[in-house]
Amino acid sequence: EMDAVTGVQTCALPILTVRSTYMATPEQVWNAKTDPAALLREFTPYFTLTVPDPDALARAMRGDAPQRFAARLGGPLGLLTIPWPMSIDASTPITSYQDSSTNLLYSAFQHTHRVQPSGKHRVCYTDEVVFTPRIRPSILTAHTTRALFLHRHAQSAKELELDAVEGTKTWLHRATTVAEVAFA
Repeated sequence: EMDAVTGVQTCALPILTVRSTYMATPEQVWNAKTDPAALLREFTPYFTLTVPDPDALARAMRGDAPQRFAARLGGPLGLLTIPWPMSIDASTPITSYQDSSTNLLYSAFQHTHRVQPSGKHRVCYTDEVVFTPRIRPSILTAHTTRALFLHRHAQSAKELELDAVEGTKTWLHRATTVAEVAFA
């Protein structure tokens, strides 16, 4: 679609937001969400994620960013693994960190993790993912990505008590962004 004012070609990028409210302190949620072993448990049983140096990953998520990692994403039991090159781009301890990847599934994948106090011993943990799927139809990839993140939040709720009222909420929408400039 062409923007009539700027003459720029635009496209809609999926943005996924998944938010869970936990009955915990920010430190408890931060520690759970930056623990490589807990991260790996979030993917089971559907996927495996392997990182060559889990300690370096933990340090990057907890403030020693930016760092790059040559991770691998696999199916059940680690079958059919694909390269998942990723980087931890920024980290503000106990508040947020950002990771990104360009891989076989996504030409762009930007993921922001936020920990926000929401009252006494209540914390909102939010995943926001902006991505460009390589696989078409992209709506299928968007819904599969949403299902994976809902699964990850459900796995986290096995270790962090989920607020009975707020629970987990999700939004999947599209944002228009510049894809390429049209030359006259």
